[in-house]
Amino acid sequence: MKKTFAITLAFCCFTFASSAQSRKELITDLQNATQLIQGLQKRVDSLERVCLNHETTIASLDSKIESVTVKLYEQAEEYEKKIKKIEENLPENKPFEFITGLGAPKYCANRLRVRKGAYYGFIDREENLVVPCIYDEAESFYETGYAVVKKDGKWGIIDSNGDVVLPFELTKILSFSSTDYLKVNKDGKFGIVHIPDMEYILPAKYDDIEKGCWENGVYQFVIRDQGTEGVIDVTGKVIIPNNYRDIFWSSGSYRYTPKDMTGEYCDYFLDNDGRKIK
Repeated sequence: MKKTFAITLAFCCFTFASSAQSRKELITDLQNATQLIQGLQKRVDSLERVCLNHETTIASLDSKIESVTVKLYEQAEEYEKKIKKIEENLPENKPFEFITGLGAPKYCANRLRVRKGAYYGFIDREENLVVPCIYDEAESFYETGYAVVKKDGKWGIIDSNGDVVLPFELTKILSFSSTDYLKVNKDGKFGIVHIPDMEYILPAKYDDIEKGCWENGVYQFVIRDQGTEGVIDVTGKVIIPNNYRDIFWSSGSYRYTPKDMTGEYCDYFLDNDGRKIK
C-alpha cells in the first residue's frame, strides 16, 4: 500500500514538472508569435501607405489623361472641319470653268486651258478633262504638244497627256518667237532648252541670254556672263568670245554691234561668223 502511494506521488510530481516546462515553452512561442505578428502588421501598414500614395498618383494621372484626351478630341474635331473645308475647295471637287474675255486661250494641239477655282488644267475638244486642274499657272499648249505650267512655286513643262517632260525646278520660262527654243531660269541663272527633245543646249549658268542671229538659219544667242558678252550658237560653239559689252543683233544687216570693255562702241561690226567688218 505504501509502495503504491509512493509510486503514484512520484508520477504526479513528474507530470506537474513536465506540464510546467510545456507552459514555459508555450509562453515563449506565443511571445515569438506576437512579435512576428507585430512585425507583419508594421509591414502591412507600410504597404498600405505605399498603396495609398500610388492610388493618389494614379488618380492624378487619370485626371491628366482625361483632360488631355478631351483636348485631343476637340482638336480632332477642329481638324476634321478644316479638312472638310479644304476638300470642298479642292480643284477636283469643283466643276471646271472656261476662261473667257480678252486674251482667252484657244484650242492648240487639241487642248484648251480651263480653270477649277484657282487651278488650271486642260480639256480636249470633247470637253473631257485630260489634264487635271492642279497647276497654279498654265500657258496654252504649243503646236508641238507641250505646255508650260507652274506648280508649288516652280515652272516645268508637260505633254498633252499631262506627263512631266521638264521637271518643276525652274524660276522662269520664256519663249523666243518663231523658234523651238526656250529661255529658262534656274537658281538665278539662264540657259536654253530645245522644245522637241527637252534637252539643255546651253546650261543654266549665264547671267542673261538674248536672241541673236535667226534669219539665216544659224541659231545663235548673245550671252552675258560676269559683266561681259559674247555669242554662242545652238551647238555650244563660241562665235564671238566674251570680250565685249552690250552686243545687240541687227537683223536687217545680219550683224552684231558691240561695245569694247571701256563701254565705247567699236569702230567695226561683227558678222554672224564673228568676223570683223567695217
